Amino acid sequence: MPTAEQSATELMTLAVAAGNRPGRSLPFQTSGPPLSVSGFPGELQAAFLNAGYQISDLAAGLSYAVSQGWLLLGNTLGACQTYLLQWPGFAAGGGSAPTIAASAQQAINVMVNNLGGTAGSHFAAAGMGPSFVGTVGGNTFAIEDLLPGFWYAVAQGWLFPAGQDFEGPSFSLTAAGVAQAT
Repeated sequence: MPTAEQSATELMTLAVAAGNRPGRSLPFQTSGPPLSVSGFPGELQAAFLNAGYQISDLAAGLSYAVSQGWLLLGNTLGACQTYLLQWPGFAAGGGSAPTIAASAQQAINVMVNNLGGTAGSHFAAAGMGPSFVGTVGGNTFAIEDLLPGFWYAVAQGWLFPAGQDFEGPSFSLTAAGVAQAT
């Protein structure tokens, strides 16, 4: 029988392997059979149970993860309880996120190399996701890394804020940003 810590670590490992990052809501069903449809409540629960764990291990693991600050208790929606993945839980599950500086470099590289940006080119943050997300140079970039990277690039003088609309902020590339691209 696994300990609560082992169960929690397995849950975090499965959450990270499924591409979850800190701040993501992880739904678990509290009653009924787990659903196995991607993104729906029970997906991680089903993977956990398929790995040989029991419902009692799930309860113990979730409780342990909350007590360690790996998860925050979220909303209860019918038969579903949500938990928010936190940075310590992400790390416990083997996750590693790029630094803000690496995210800024990735954003600049995408703007210049993938999207043909030059000094003065405008880029909406909302439109950058598909080009930004992926693994480059050992870093796995997620959409959550984009805005912190943009703001770091602003602080470095590689970008400047160009406006805000209903989809979010936009930025303009500077000559220093073009020169920073690798």
